[in-house]
Amino acid sequence: MQAAGKETVGATLPKTLEAILDSVGVPVPAGALRAMAAAALPDRNVTSEALGRVAAYAEGAYLRSRTAPRFAWVIDPDASAPKPRIWARGTWRLARRIRTEEAVSMWQAVLAHHLCERMVEGSEAEREMLGPVALEAVARVLGPRAMHLPGGTGEWASIRSQLTPLANHPLGRAHPFTSQMNAEGRLEAQGFSLYALYFGAGETVVASGSGLPTGLRLPHPAEEGTPFDQLVLEKADRDPKLAREVLAYLQEWGEMVDREDADPGLDAYAERWRVDLPTARARNELFRSLFPGERTPQRIWRLLWDPSPGRSVARLIGREVVVGELPPTVVNHFVNCLADAMRGNSPLGAEVMRETVTYEEGGELPASRELRRFFALCEQARLWSAQALVAAGEPELAAGALSLEPVFEQSVAAFNEVQLGRYRKQLPKGPARELLRYAQRALRVAATLDALDPPPSTAPYLSGVQLAAQALAVAASEELAIDLVAEAGKVVRALQAVP
Repeated sequence: MQAAGKETVGATLPKTLEAILDSVGVPVPAGALRAMAAAALPDRNVTSEALGRVAAYAEGAYLRSRTAPRFAWVIDPDASAPKPRIWARGTWRLARRIRTEEAVSMWQAVLAHHLCERMVEGSEAEREMLGPVALEAVARVLGPRAMHLPGGTGEWASIRSQLTPLANHPLGRAHPFTSQMNAEGRLEAQGFSLYALYFGAGETVVASGSGLPTGLRLPHPAEEGTPFDQLVLEKADRDPKLAREVLAYLQEWGEMVDREDADPGLDAYAERWRVDLPTARARNELFRSLFPGERTPQRIWRLLWDPSPGRSVARLIGREVVVGELPPTVVNHFVNCLADAMRGNSPLGAEVMRETVTYEEGGELPASRELRRFFALCEQARLWSAQALVAAGEPELAAGALSLEPVFEQSVAAFNEVQLGRYRKQLPKGPARELLRYAQRALRVAATLDALDPPPSTAPYLSGVQLAAQALAVAASEELAIDLVAEAGKVVRALQAVP
């Protein structure tokens, strides 16, 4: 940390942060980094807000230039950036910034060792500023025996010697652990944007793909609705400029959904439309000022989407909607989820919708009936699994699936879920295995319920309804030889008949 600790004349905060990270050689938590920067710049007031401005500039600079940023965050194996932030250099290999258990142990030991060096070699003023931070870092590695503040440089040197073997990576600090390299490979294979790999996927707000937007639905047959663009104008207090901005943002978002067939996030939006992240956030907040129940336009776009041929973006924006929310029934949610899962197959999706679209008045839902419907839906998923096993050339496994007890309560669901899991593991990758995976997960949800004590609403098991719909949607694959349109209509009619 010599450059950061002694050469303060003319030093800027970003350059000091770079020097600290380069000197330590491993990611550094924000709190420790701020303290070290404050010790290196004694004449500056290094606040958390100052670090925040540096970070924001790094993000914005990346979005403008698409080159490696000066700073990046540590990310978890799922690409999320933990909070409080852990800083790293943007030029480091991705694997070096992935937080795994063995990596964190080394990071903590290296940071503690580095701070002990500063307490031994630094000035009296530096030791006074860094003492508490160094003590905390040491305690994370050595435990309570280090929970007293050493009195002099000799004691700090003794602690440093204890940390030395713990801070050494056999191949050097710049070499990632195997767990980090494996996580790196998985992240790159999943197709995360470069922004997400630098700054985390925390800005990738994924709305519930099948969820309906708050307080908005499509009209029932013979029910009059309001064109969506007119509704936006009304919500904007008839301010045409505000309405145009919100509709433009919605259409830009929808174009990304249709092009990528995935849920984008604010980082992806900023990259696609070549704006900085603050602009993306501002547009999203403008949208949320009219639709406060939505995090992004995702669910509204899915509501407006129509698989019918000839439905251009302009026509979707004018689609009629009704303000008002009905409690979701199993049937309605299943149909909505199935329609969403069929978005990538417009002709077949249109056929399925014609066969299944039905609207049920919500009101006070009979809780016991809705739960029985969900169990019946899970039973259908068991039968689809048997059909998939036959199509996969596994008649014996299919016979086993058919011999299972029909799903009518939670213990049967739990048993069947385990059995389907065993069958699934014997299948190669493909649509049959995928269908069984969705069916198994739906049964897992059913196993958490009590048939004799149904929840007051469908909320606890709507995720299971979605999983069952996704299982049926897999039947669109020709390999499974399931008539998806006929099966979807049969299921909806069967669910409606449940007393």
